[in-house]
Amino acid sequence: MSLNCNEIPIGLPVRACNLHQHINYGRCLKTLGCQAFRVPLLDGQEPVGHAQVFLRKYAGIYFAWLPRGPIWASHVSNAAKLHCFRQIARKLPKATIWAIHPEHNEDSRILRGFGRVPVSNSRSFAELNLQADCETRLKVQHGKWRNRLRRSLCGPLRVQNRVLDYTSDNHLLEKENMQRRQQYAALPAQFTATWSTINPSQTRMFLALKDERCVAFMVILLHWPCATYHIGWTNKSGRSLSAHNRLLWSASNWLSEKGYHRLDLGCTDPVRLPGLTRFKLGCGATVKTIPRPILVAPFVMRNM
Repeated sequence: MSLNCNEIPIGLPVRACNLHQHINYGRCLKTLGCQAFRVPLLDGQEPVGHAQVFLRKYAGIYFAWLPRGPIWASHVSNAAKLHCFRQIARKLPKATIWAIHPEHNEDSRILRGFGRVPVSNSRSFAELNLQADCETRLKVQHGKWRNRLRRSLCGPLRVQNRVLDYTSDNHLLEKENMQRRQQYAALPAQFTATWSTINPSQTRMFLALKDERCVAFMVILLHWPCATYHIGWTNKSGRSLSAHNRLLWSASNWLSEKGYHRLDLGCTDPVRLPGLTRFKLGCGATVKTIPRPILVAPFVMRNM
């Protein structure tokens, strides 16, 4: 089954969305072998949103995934949303297990009665507002985080900000890959290579240099009007100089100056990843909790 990746419908303004619902994320996963398609959502003839869905087939059964969506226009009624979910269901093959990870509690409530089954707990994410001025963003930082930043600003580090060059930067990315295998899970290295190939100007590299040697870096993915922290690495020297505080501050200032609205910092988990969670929230980010994923039977929804 071939499904096309369509643009946002004409008449719908561009809205801030998470990485999973951005068209460039869909293009990356299509390149990596996953079917990705976007459904323009209409209430009658009026565009009210869009949804990006990913589809894989195993043993004759399709598995569909709708992460962090749909992305709605303002003031869409619940009746219109339900109609739109049915539009998506009609696009899916009959033998499909559909996992939806809605962005809003209202969407979760709308899906009741369609055979939904909770499949995991709710998840929380850190979001950094970039629309405030520099002084305001400094004030909302945790005191210890801000003190580390100030010490780093007075230290020997020099920050470099440029487009990621996957070929020449591969030796740095491999350091992060080794660190990841030991400490945490993330998108595979092939995703970074694919994104930087498809969207070369939308992959930003921030490096902390000491004596012209890299002691830390972070990669930011741009998807206007938002951006997402993708991966980062530091060594012992970088940690002692609070290099990641310096890099995140430099990145947020650069993004804010360019007019970006928000920097997404990924999941927060104070139990499994307490140190990383403190770092994300210490920079002034706020927590957004989204409903737990649910399973829906498309053939039931499309016929009701």
